[in-house]
Amino acid sequence: MAMGPQGAANINVTPMIDILLVLLVIFMVITPLDPVGLSALVPSPASDSERQSSPATPVVIMVRKSGLEINSQPLLLAQLPLRLHGIFHGRPGATVFIDGEPDLEYGDVARVIDAIHGAGIRRVGLMPGKRR
Repeated sequence: MAMGPQGAANINVTPMIDILLVLLVIFMVITPLDPVGLSALVPSPASDSERQSSPATPVVIMVRKSGLEINSQPLLLAQLPLRLHGIFHGRPGATVFIDGEPDLEYGDVARVIDAIHGAGIRRVGLMPGKRR
């Protein structure tokens, strides 16, 4: 700190600015350039043929402790891949939605997802269950 002509103190801020610039460069370098997170698919515009066709009924698989239901029809887990092949034959970009009872084990839902993937369907949507 230097004394001015009339006894007032002048603060030299140059070292403080140098430190701030160094910190700014450090933070710019350590900041990741690639975004980190989950990838999201943005819906593409529908083609003319898709607009003219009637909307498909969504396929909802209800997972219960007593078994499975596909659109309210009872089904065994072993029958699921064959049934999905029949439903989605000729429907590219198929999505299956899974709903489950709130007190299910995660493994029960995971087995159903594995069976869906085994049927060749890659897009699976999970429906948040309502608390009963």
